[in-house]
Amino acid sequence: MQNNEKEPSEPHEPTQAGTEQQPIIMRRTIGKTTYIVNAYFSQTGKETMSDIICRMIKRDIESGNF
Repeated sequence: MQNNEKEPSEPHEPTQAGTEQQPIIMRRTIGKTTYIVNAYFSQTGKETMSDIICRMIKRDIESGNF
């Protein structure tokens, strides 16, 4: 790991039940840059992952952002 990189943040966000929600941590190196992404998912969300991805694609198409 390079000097300017940071480890995933601690502590994790608490859920409604008061327990810590563990993120999905993804690390990807592209060229000389390493990206670290912490992903949190709502325990009470109504949308499926498929719904979210379709919504994002639709917004990109409507805005011409592709």
